[in-house]
Amino acid sequence: MTPGDALINRIIFTIGIAVLLTIGASLAFCSSAHAAEAVAVDLTGIATATIAGIFGILGIVIPMIIQAKIKNKQMADLLTAAVKNSLGKIQQATVEQVRQAEFLHPTLPANLAIGAQYVADHAPEALAHFGITPEAVADKVEAAIGLKEIENNIAVSASAAPVVVPPLASSDAVAAELNRAEHARHS
Repeated sequence: MTPGDALINRIIFTIGIAVLLTIGASLAFCSSAHAAEAVAVDLTGIATATIAGIFGILGIVIPMIIQAKIKNKQMADLLTAAVKNSLGKIQQATVEQVRQAEFLHPTLPANLAIGAQYVADHAPEALAHFGITPEAVADKVEAAIGLKEIENNIAVSASAAPVVVPPLASSDAVAAELNRAEHARHS
């Protein structure tokens, strides 16, 4: 349950208690009239006060719910952008950055550790808001890598070039693949 859901649940609970208290107070008022006397009780004032109270509470609650939803959307957009940008960081990472990421996230593969650390550095409030762990971030980064590979495969299949290069390969791997393809063509 996200913090926004917990807030909404508390608000709904509070509204329910307020309505029950208002109804209880109006019933207590009506029953306190003397039984021996015939008293006409006008409930219009009580009904008006109850309705005004409910609308007053809704006037406070509805903007809070809307704000919670907007905050969730902003955090989701921030997290999505950070995961997408982490792919570039993975590709451009230096040896020192790989070692540091492996130290910070020893349970993750090196490339995913770099992506997870990038997201943690650039969207910490989104991670805290949704309660996302580094392992979950690594899963998101890995999924984004898979999507990029699919995009690359579609682009390569539409191209006349015979060389297929993984999207997150280092420049050395690209050069080696090009050399191998060139050597295979001349053989």
